Amino acid sequence: MHIKLDQVYRISILLKTLEAVIEIIGGVILFFITPHFINHLGNVLTRGELSEDPNNFISNFLSHSIHHLSSISTTYAAIYLLTHGVVKLVALVAVLKDKFWGYPLLLVVLAIFIVYQTIQLVHNVTPGLLALNIFDAFVVVLTVIEWRKRIIKYEVEHNSS
Repeated sequence: MHIKLDQVYRISILLKTLEAVIEIIGGVILFFITPHFINHLGNVLTRGELSEDPNNFISNFLSHSIHHLSSISTTYAAIYLLTHGVVKLVALVAVLKDKFWGYPLLLVVLAIFIVYQTIQLVHNVTPGLLALNIFDAFVVVLTVIEWRKRIIKYEVEHNSS
């Protein structure tokens, strides 16, 4: 059971690391593109689908969301993605390098993001954010288990000397 749980934990941490890198890349990109460009790109991407099915939920949602972008909202999104991604990446790299301080840091970072995302969900439930929140909670549970194992291992190594 431990081997499988360890593998699930490692894969989860790697997925969170990939997510953090994607957030950083997205944040950097948002600093360099304008809302007008995003609006144009959204129109190009959804035009075909909406012409075939004007009631397509995803295309309508994207189209509606993109039309409400402003320079302030894209700047906020860029800053949010960058800080979210960088802070998470620091904690995740520490855990991947087996730094003891990385575990509590990751727990605090994920807890803060879970609280923030839950507040966002109260105002606007989206399947993606809900799935992300559930996955973050799952990673928190696995991180607590892994951290406890590290504590026990440390105590055994230092008490046996």
